Amino acid sequence: MKFLGNCPICNTKFRPHKASSIDKMGNTEIVYAECPKCASSVILGISKNAPGLVTTVGMLTDMNREDIDRIRDLPPLTADDVLEVHKYLEKC
Repeated sequence: MKFLGNCPICNTKFRPHKASSIDKMGNTEIVYAECPKCASSVILGISKNAPGLVTTVGMLTDMNREDIDRIRDLPPLTADDVLEVHKYLEKC
């Protein structure tokens, strides 16, 4: 990875050597990067679609790398999980 772009908060360039791979699925890699200046974090989906063509989609997050490692193997949330939280919050 030569270029990950700039931080969406402070516009500082991300340091590719500090980015870490979270997962790979086919031609797409999920990458975690943290801004060296403001410590904002992003999760990037990087797809290599055709020779010379790379597409990225980024998402700002408040998770750090340890959070990602801790939750990555948990089962996905279900509709029932969401309903349980909703019911709980209605009682509060």
